[in-house]
Amino acid sequence: MYIGSAKILAMRLGEHIRGFNSNIILQKAIIKYSLEMFEIGIITFCTPDKLLHLEQFYLDILFSLDKSLRYNISPTAESCLGVTRSLETRAKMSESRKGLKNHMFGVKGSNHPKFGYKGVMPAHSIAVIVLVVKTKEEVIFLSQSEAATYIEVSRKTVQNSIKSGKVIKNTFKVRKLQ
Repeated sequence: MYIGSAKILAMRLGEHIRGFNSNIILQKAIIKYSLEMFEIGIITFCTPDKLLHLEQFYLDILFSLDKSLRYNISPTAESCLGVTRSLETRAKMSESRKGLKNHMFGVKGSNHPKFGYKGVMPAHSIAVIVLVVKTKEEVIFLSQSEAATYIEVSRKTVQNSIKSGKVIKNTFKVRKLQ
């Protein structure tokens, strides 16, 4: 089985049949077994605002079954969340976006979306104070990312330290700047 959702069903079916913007496992099965071996059915019709909710409902049922019974790759509607890709696949994806194939290739200067923002912190940045426990020295950073770079840990580690109050690397304590 394959569960999907589409506002224009005929267009989406065409994409699957032609292998354009489609699930690679389903594409290979269509090539291997031929389209005549597949049965296409519509489970339900709904308004566009209910589409993803219903797709997720049916995906949850489908993913409770054995893997051999489904063509879907992702357990999450309209998302790659939960999809595991091999190193070979990730390398191919990376290669497919390099150089001239990259939509930002050659975009420089005033044409670049971030032009004029160098050194400007996003409005959602959270300023933090890092306390070096042994020396009692405090260092202020305009963002959690800057603090993470200073401590040589991930931003998530800094976030967790702020929430829990735990010391990082037995040396650094982080808190929000009030």
